[in-house]
Amino acid sequence: MIWSRLVREYMLGIRPGPSDLAAWNADTTRMPYRMHSEYLKRLFLDNDLAAGAIA
Repeated sequence: MIWSRLVREYMLGIRPGPSDLAAWNADTTRMPYRMHSEYLKRLFLDNDLAAGAIA
């Protein structure tokens, strides 16, 4: 299992595609300051997601 990865990545120079987490982390979606503040307040401080208040 390790040997095939070593051969593929190091010796052949074939890089694997991005994982789901890497692709999500590379997303640079921007949102306005007020929207971001309200989003964080409602989700984390007021816990509206767990209460079912966010549709």
